[in-house]
Amino acid sequence: MTRVLLGGAVRTASMTFMMCFVRLKIVDEPMSIAAKTGAIKRGDWTMKMTVHLVICFVIVPIIYAMVF
Repeated sequence: MTRVLLGGAVRTASMTFMMCFVRLKIVDEPMSIAAKTGAIKRGDWTMKMTVHLVICFVIVPIIYAMVF
């Protein structure tokens, strides 16, 4: 389980970095991950970013480990 969560942390950090900074080099427009979180209509940037990180750090890797 530790390897799963560590893999989720590495994947989330690399994908978040790419969405925020590499996309800026390609498209000349930054991407707001918190704004793309469509499940939460209300709330500030911090809450939306926390939801993004919890989903990507914990939930997705556990589902992946259970399936594969």
